[in-house]
Amino acid sequence: MFTLIPFTAKLDNVSTKQKPKTVHDNKDTIEAVTQIVAVSVVLLIIALVGYLFLSKLRRISLQKEHSEPDLLQFFREMKSEGVLDGDEFRIISDRLDSSQPSKRDEKIETG
Repeated sequence: MFTLIPFTAKLDNVSTKQKPKTVHDNKDTIEAVTQIVAVSVVLLIIALVGYLFLSKLRRISLQKEHSEPDLLQFFREMKSEGVLDGDEFRIISDRLDSSQPSKRDEKIETG
């Protein structure tokens, strides 16, 4: 009835074996890894410089904060212009006195 004919077709240009790695393939891999490392180092340097810049900027901005006498003078001017009344000025000056130690207190602490 049925006769089995073995399939013996020849496949052109098809190989079932894997190609061995060549020196050219290794060079491509090394170049890719080198580029990834170089980009990573550049990004790390940019991040570090940005951090240092922002840290310095923050220190500068903190140094430029108003001192207690400057703030009191500003609020005195507001009181004289009628923007603040006496009670408001007293509350503000009391809060400034309690939040910032005066120079006299600092001298006593340092001895």
